[in-house]
Amino acid sequence: MAREPVQKLSRRKPAELPANLNIRPPITTFNRLQQFCEGNRMSYHEKLKDLTDRAGV
Repeated sequence: MAREPVQKLSRRKPAELPANLNIRPPITTFNRLQQFCEGNRMSYHEKLKDLTDRAGV
């Protein structure tokens, strides 16, 4: 009986190549973003995508 090779399952979806984005927002703005992302279990890049989608850009 031939054995099938074992494949590692991945939860990640294939994604675009990442780019660096370095910003220095005011602490209050950063805190609001961090609280929102933690409360909604979103990464910063997911929220950035959401905001740009909503803005239509």
